Amino acid sequence: TLPLAPGAIPWNKAFLRAEWEWRNFDFIATGNYVGDFIDDPQFSADQSVFGGPDFTNRRRRVPSYMTLDMRLAYEFVKPTVEAAPTYAKESKDSKAAPMQTSAESSSFWQRMLWGTELAVGVDNAFDRNPPTVLGAFNDNYDTSLYSIRNRFWYVSLKKKF
Repeated sequence: TLPLAPGAIPWNKAFLRAEWEWRNFDFIATGNYVGDFIDDPQFSADQSVFGGPDFTNRRRRVPSYMTLDMRLAYEFVKPTVEAAPTYAKESKDSKAAPMQTSAESSSFWQRMLWGTELAVGVDNAFDRNPPTVLGAFNDNYDTSLYSIRNRFWYVSLKKKF
């Protein structure tokens, strides 16, 4: 009810992130949670069935809200170069074969892909709408806590030089 208030303050707010890496793949899942809270008292007085005010002092409780964000990425990495084997004594007659590096044995396109990451992801995977907040000015949801953007798919390409 205060002017220029930053928005609602929920009872609890948290996120849980899990990350799994395997053979240049990276999977990230993030669960976001915004707990419940009591709506603005000026807007939470329930009306009775007959149209009059309800004098039981019940307050409207805004329910909790959960979303799931996921991301899967693959990075093309430069292969590691192994050192050439060394021998204790080499005779003058034996010639060691020069070691072939990974840069020499790979194609032009493989070298161009090194340091490139390709990712796909989704925000709000279950397409949940934010709960209605009657005390929110003009939008019917609290813009400081929630995003009205529903499920959002994306593709990302990142290159390191």
